[in-house]
Amino acid sequence: MCKTKINEMTYDENGEIVPDTVAGKKRSTRSFKTIELGDIKIAPLEFIEKLKLLECLEDWGRSQAGPGWATSDKTLELPPEVMEQFSDAKDPWTAEDCVNLLKMIHIHGYGYWTLYCNDKTHCVGALEGMKHEKAKLKSQRLLKILYDVRHHLVNSKLPDLPVFIGAPQQTAKKNQKIEELNIDDDSVVGKDEDDESNIEMLITMGKPLKREHYPAAVKWTLRNGKDRLKRIKLLKDQDPKGPEFLKEVEEALPEIRLYINAAVEQCKDQATGQKLKSACWRFVSKFTLLTLEELEKEPQ
Repeated sequence: MCKTKINEMTYDENGEIVPDTVAGKKRSTRSFKTIELGDIKIAPLEFIEKLKLLECLEDWGRSQAGPGWATSDKTLELPPEVMEQFSDAKDPWTAEDCVNLLKMIHIHGYGYWTLYCNDKTHCVGALEGMKHEKAKLKSQRLLKILYDVRHHLVNSKLPDLPVFIGAPQQTAKKNQKIEELNIDDDSVVGKDEDDESNIEMLITMGKPLKREHYPAAVKWTLRNGKDRLKRIKLLKDQDPKGPEFLKEVEEALPEIRLYINAAVEQCKDQATGQKLKSACWRFVSKFTLLTLEELEKEPQ
């Protein structure tokens, strides 16, 4: 799949690489292994997580065109959720563009951005002329979306581990309150598909949620409405009485209501569903300036 090379590196308390000098060794340091994947170096835990994503990619390709899918001329179908995420008006990608990138990830290996950019067969269309940073961001995003869509259908042979991008990150506090949630914060749910799937599993299996589960459950429920809530927050901070803010709230609430109701409907435990609904609306009320009673009232 890809060539790897493991080196000893020294990190400080913040996860930053420090030079291997006498002065550096006098600090309080700890050693980590890093794995070279082409143009990048990643920690072993992140490497294992990437293997899970690449395993998902392999299963997606093989299921449609067999083991030689990456060099096959057979049309590969992408889940519609992928195209929804890659149809950005500023940088729209076609299905062919996405498939070409997935093929390069499989052929050259994850992290070999230079090889991607020099691939005359697949680095065409929207990919043509892209720089290393763009190749990296698009690859990460595409693999994660594909995994998010398929991970309920794929039985990974690898252990479940948290996602680490760069230096190991701190785990979110389990006792975080709903009122303390920040719409810009992805640490609870969003970047970690394991947390997200665990919450979904608890809800759909009818397991009552504990108090510490609700912040993550709220983020899971409103994950698709995050951009709308960010927009509302921005307009509220600019002018909470302005017509643009009021209009945005009016237009966003039906969409947000759909997300909340959809999550509540998945709750086999009725009490959990009602608590989740109230927790979500209490969070939304921070941005809309509407009361919980006003938000919970179903439109006629």
